[in-house]
Amino acid sequence: MNNRSLFLFILFSPFLLILFNNCGQYESSTSSLSSQIQNNSDTNKPTENNTTTSTNNENNEIENVTEPDVTPQPPTEEPDQPINPSNKLFAIEALKYQGAFRLSSNDIGESSVNYATGTLAYNPDHKSIYIAGHNHHNAIAEFTVPELSKATDVKQLPEVAEARQGFKKILSQGTPSGANDKITGLYYKDNTLIINSEVWYDADGKNDLTTLVMTNANDFSQSNITGYYKLEGKAHAAGYISEVPENHRAQIGNDHITGWSKNYSINSRYSIGPSLFSVNIDSLLKGTQSINQNIATKAFMNFPFSEGKYLSEASIGNSDNTANALFNQLSRAMYAFIIPGTNTYFVIGSSGGIDSGIGYKIKQDGTYECPGFCSYKSADNYNYYWLFDMNDIYNASSVSSIKPYAFGKLNIPFDKNGQHQVLGASYDASSDQLFISLENAGQVGDFDRPPLIVVYSLLGE
Repeated sequence: MNNRSLFLFILFSPFLLILFNNCGQYESSTSSLSSQIQNNSDTNKPTENNTTTSTNNENNEIENVTEPDVTPQPPTEEPDQPINPSNKLFAIEALKYQGAFRLSSNDIGESSVNYATGTLAYNPDHKSIYIAGHNHHNAIAEFTVPELSKATDVKQLPEVAEARQGFKKILSQGTPSGANDKITGLYYKDNTLIINSEVWYDADGKNDLTTLVMTNANDFSQSNITGYYKLEGKAHAAGYISEVPENHRAQIGNDHITGWSKNYSINSRYSIGPSLFSVNIDSLLKGTQSINQNIATKAFMNFPFSEGKYLSEASIGNSDNTANALFNQLSRAMYAFIIPGTNTYFVIGSSGGIDSGIGYKIKQDGTYECPGFCSYKSADNYNYYWLFDMNDIYNASSVSSIKPYAFGKLNIPFDKNGQHQVLGASYDASSDQLFISLENAGQVGDFDRPPLIVVYSLLGE
């Protein structure tokens, strides 16, 4: 080393020592940061129900750490339908039984609840329910909801002895009079009751009269009945009606949905699986709807018989030995709604024949001659549910390509293992209460056959 080189080494050696030490510190800091990022990544993994958890542990928090993105990113393509930001899906185990009550089986007005059609609508203004009475009368009454009881003996349940408004025959008051003979849906809003209905045995499937309006649902005696109005979709759509939660209104495009399924006779006129149509009911509520103009609907889920597109391949007809568990000839979808704050479309009804099979006009249990389709074993019938993911519905390739993410038997108090089937239901978001009517389950005497009303909550306290 010459004198000049020695001079330069002595001059810069302090700076080289500092640089060496800083490099060691940087390596140590980088290793620590990498460990912290891994810890946070593990902490924030999605849970099984698709929600994300986070930690408040100060040892795992990283502040002011950013990594520059130097790779050009292509523009994000928008999906065909907007996806709801909530990924929360409802689990059937979250249903919480709140109690039950009975309705008087006496004649009240123009009908009674014996052998009721059982379609329901909840009135949050009066904390009451409207119910369709005896299935030969097509009449509606209003009953105040009492304090619920969890008594296990039906006779110990509270009975609503008097109706707030007695039964009034409805379908005969439409124009033309008596066009329909089966109430399929009820919905209350702003002192107005909307009534969907159909012809029970519409052999040619041509009936397009679907909807009546009771203009003063809080006083039957002062109310007019207007209609029949015509829902687009006819029997595919003209059943249950429910409100769309706020977090889904942008995607649905309306405040309400309606739908139905092959719940009665003549499969060919129905959706062979629960349907979902958006509908604007403002004109019905305001009294501006023209009888000569259809009420527009938009199908989000529909399984047309005419196109052979069923919810399941074996949805109709006989099924020897075992029937399709997803949806079959005995499956009924009696009510449906979107659960607020979730992405779940909840459908409730009944099914049967999964264990013993289904036949037409067979001898059930070897003795009873069925008038139509029935399960080979009488015990092979049950209440049922179907849960659909709304994101699947929004982004489906077609309205008939959707499948539920969960379905199965639903054990309801007092249903005697499915002998008393779901007739109707109504969900009130303000109280988080799901009211369900069970066929003939309120019987306490030898000859009465009233439904029983059971109540669940869904979202917890």
